[in-house]
Amino acid sequence: MNAARPLLPLLAAALLAACAPAPPDAPPAAGWEELRALPPDEAWAGVDRHPPERRAGLRLDLLEEWARSERWDALAARLPELDALELGPPAADRRQRLRARLLLRSGEAAAALAALAGLPDDGATAALRIDAYERLGDAQGALRARLARADPDSAAGAAAWERLLATPAARLQDWRDAAADAAWRGWLDLALLSRPGSRPRVTPEETLREWELRYGDGHPARAWLPAALEALRALHPRVRRLAALLPVSGDYAPIGKALRAGIEARMRAQPPDEAPELRIYDTGDPERSVDELYRQAVDEGAERIVGPFRKDAVTRLVRAGGPFAPTVSLNYLRADADAPAALVQFGLLPEDEALQAAERALADGRRAAAVFAPANDWGRRLERAFAARFEAGGGAVRSRAFYFPASSDYAATIKDALRLSAGERRRQAVEEALGREVVAQPARRRDLDMVFLAGTPRSARLFKPQLDFYRAADLPVYATSHVYAGTPSPLQDQDLDGIRFCDLPLVLDERLAAAGDSGPRARRLPRFTALGADAYLLAMNLDYLRLRPRARLEGWTGTLSLQDGGRVFRTLPWAQFRRGRAVPLTGTAAR
Repeated sequence: MNAARPLLPLLAAALLAACAPAPPDAPPAAGWEELRALPPDEAWAGVDRHPPERRAGLRLDLLEEWARSERWDALAARLPELDALELGPPAADRRQRLRARLLLRSGEAAAALAALAGLPDDGATAALRIDAYERLGDAQGALRARLARADPDSAAGAAAWERLLATPAARLQDWRDAAADAAWRGWLDLALLSRPGSRPRVTPEETLREWELRYGDGHPARAWLPAALEALRALHPRVRRLAALLPVSGDYAPIGKALRAGIEARMRAQPPDEAPELRIYDTGDPERSVDELYRQAVDEGAERIVGPFRKDAVTRLVRAGGPFAPTVSLNYLRADADAPAALVQFGLLPEDEALQAAERALADGRRAAAVFAPANDWGRRLERAFAARFEAGGGAVRSRAFYFPASSDYAATIKDALRLSAGERRRQAVEEALGREVVAQPARRRDLDMVFLAGTPRSARLFKPQLDFYRAADLPVYATSHVYAGTPSPLQDQDLDGIRFCDLPLVLDERLAAAGDSGPRARRLPRFTALGADAYLLAMNLDYLRLRPRARLEGWTGTLSLQDGGRVFRTLPWAQFRRGRAVPLTGTAAR
């Protein structure tokens, strides 16, 4: 009996506990669908009702859900709590991607790239890297990220390949020269080989075989070789017969012969067995119409046609109707004229240069212009083109003045434009009122920060010193190629010092000029020699330009691009006269 006594208190306590009310149950753990529907704070607290081993995964799931639904404030508030948890590699990678997304959202693209460093190169990471590079303006980095997981059979892969091919050759070469790893060099080499003019002495198959030998079977771009071969075959069709409609007799014969010299200079750069047969049809013959000559060229098997040169001849040819072979004209139709699809319009269009003068001035920070142009149709065309682009870019043309190009004295025109004439009239009125001479220099207007000058070398050599004399020497002068004769003449051109102008690479680049020297005729008319050379370049690469809408060709007349309506636009380099010589400037007009 005594041994049982100690058990009595325990039994009593057990009975009392049995009679006491039970504590309330903990609320059941919410399922995933219920969690994601809750407000962020409630959802985050609800994770605590799940077993400890599931909580980190559920919190990651919630954070990713908030990123998908763009609940950035909730993501920013709770992501630091997850940083304190030890996560395995897959979960830690997910956390880093979330951090990168949040940084991108905050505009910190460089920090986002740093957060993505070392992560597996899967689709989600690649998409974030592309976004970060593009926000940084790093076209090379974005392309590398796009190509890292590109599949030749996917739309995204095809788009990445097209972006690479459309990158200007000069930029690809710069990237290639600076590339630190062989994988990226391989991509760049393949893109460079898949462009026109890259390896004219070998077939597409031989070109790609050389690439395979250099980079082997393990390169990721190897899967793109069929696409590259297809691109090369499409971009470089064999042209066996070329016709050129040129004025090799009559009034325009010197120009026609310079055009022919340019075509033949380009042809000599190709192996004899790959250059097409060239046939010349003389549009200077008064007995033959341009449409008759064109039909003859087509009937005789011309696969590409260059010309005609005169604007009226191009217009007549189009009005006569087809059939048309792929053709590169040497002049333009009116802007509102309908052109056949086979026609590419190319020439030395002065309005394009006036547009680039406006863009260059705007890029240099100029916003208030005085325009001086000849009082003729050509001058008014350049004035309108410059003013339209300058004003569209936020500038203002505050003064327009038209001069007679045959004159040698532009004083009245300059003084009126600079409002010096009004000051002189006021001084004269004061002198008459006082009855004595007044010594005073009228001040020019101060609401200008530049001058645009349309003119020939003769008029520009007269105009610039007079502009300086009338107290406008501080105003930078922008011009088109027409102010430069095209060959160095320091004694004559020293009066042009300070003028900034755009011109052809063949004119400004001494090495290119030496390569394009095709005899006295080419030296006398270098711009028409360059026009003929680039017409040939375009004719041989029409398929490339049409299949690659953003593609560019580096020509002797400029960087060539095919615009809407089959019109070619030339982007030109810039120069400035210093001590009578044209000195190249860095940069080009934006385009």
